[in-house]
Amino acid sequence: MKIYFISHWGWGLYKSRSEIARDIKEHYEVNAVCPKDEFYKKIIDSYDNHYEWGIDRTRSNLTQIYSIFNLNKILKDHLEGNIFHVFTFKSSVLFALSLNFLSKKGTTNAISSITGLGYFFGDTKIAIVARSLLRVPLKIILKDAYNYYIFQNITDKNRLQEYLNLDKNQLKLIEGSGIDTQSIKLKKDFDKNNTDVIMATRLLKEKGVDEFLEIAKRVKEIDKNINFYLAGEVDKGNPTSLSKEEVARVENNKDVNYLGNVENLQNKLYKYDIAVTTSYHEGFSRFLLESSYVGLYCLSNNLPGTEPILRNNLHGRLIDKNNINDFTEEIIRYSQNQKIDIESVIQQRNFIEREFSISEVTKKFIDLYTKIESDG
Repeated sequence: MKIYFISHWGWGLYKSRSEIARDIKEHYEVNAVCPKDEFYKKIIDSYDNHYEWGIDRTRSNLTQIYSIFNLNKILKDHLEGNIFHVFTFKSSVLFALSLNFLSKKGTTNAISSITGLGYFFGDTKIAIVARSLLRVPLKIILKDAYNYYIFQNITDKNRLQEYLNLDKNQLKLIEGSGIDTQSIKLKKDFDKNNTDVIMATRLLKEKGVDEFLEIAKRVKEIDKNINFYLAGEVDKGNPTSLSKEEVARVENNKDVNYLGNVENLQNKLYKYDIAVTTSYHEGFSRFLLESSYVGLYCLSNNLPGTEPILRNNLHGRLIDKNNINDFTEEIIRYSQNQKIDIESVIQQRNFIEREFSISEVTKKFIDLYTKIESDG
């Protein structure tokens, strides 16, 4: 039996999933099915084989029918006796459509990992209308397509179960995608003359970039020794990406140092003091998880995808409703506090290693594969 990781975007099989694939390869052959995009070279060494899925993320969903036929060409020779692990909601729908075309629903072993519900489940008028119109078609498309659905937070799990009336016995909660706690560089120096604050995110409106700029502006008006950094780049395939004019405003902002895309950021986080997440929603924040494990003081909106990381209030704080005043005050308070509770930092690291390490997530994935295999 072979495992196929599938995503309509190379990013979906990058980072922690590449690390998970390497661990799973001790038990199964693991193959990647994704576009040959900018992430292709970064993931290829982690998988036994790569099958190129011809799909253009910049096109609208209504014009993606060709991508289903491209996926059909890959799947038709590999369906029998294998397990297909599909990442993201969009990929899960496209994979299910492919099974419909191939008349293989109900006979194919497949798992859908919902890494976040995205803008389709947002509060915009377009999203609300789309959900209403597509509810019945999606129920039909997804019926009998998957053995299990994996969710990264309980709210997404409950929301999709209600929306599509999914069988509760098929729903599994595995919080996050895990981090490699063995190789990440930890923060050891907590003495600070200046305080450095970082946020890392794709440049999307829904990630709260404007809020981060406003927080930096207010903090700098009070304390110029606090420095702000923003890492990340535009996601051209996402309709909520910042426009060229908005990106230029970020690049030229006098209060924030814009870093662009930073390779291997997890091993550079130790240089900073505070990590901030101002996103409106998160499946499960890897940036926050890595920052918290490294030893940064973490501030985040209280979201289903961030609350599990900071729920113990050991070395960070959850803030309600993107309250810019609370973010501002907490950054200044922490910056002025010269006595860091190292014991809380250590307790938080132990908590993350116990609950969210790559090895824990890999074990849960393999348990599901084994169950599918034993069920025949």
